[in-house]
Amino acid sequence: MLQFKQRQASIIAHEAMHNVLGLVAPKYLTLKKFNEPLTDQNSLGLNNYKLMLQLGFWKKIVYATNGRTALSLCFRFNDLDNYNFIAAKMIESNEESSEHRITQEQQN
Repeated sequence: MLQFKQRQASIIAHEAMHNVLGLVAPKYLTLKKFNEPLTDQNSLGLNNYKLMLQLGFWKKIVYATNGRTALSLCFRFNDLDNYNFIAAKMIESNEESSEHRITQEQQN
């Protein structure tokens, strides 16, 4: 009976957190570039991330931080699938920005 109540409370907490994050503007919750600094204008702030991490919502914040922090979180929690996915996104993003920069240089 106790496990059932704990499971119910866990489901409710998860849904509540999901609903709260659903109300936040997407610019705060998208994965940032690898070295992009986290500021109040592009993220929820480091204190919020620390609190969410302490409450066990680490997977929710993996995609809301910059690439370096996301990779570090996935590594620390042994989440190889998300680590590989984010690393591939970072490489893809870096290649696209390099191609864009080369195109601009050629046009000038």
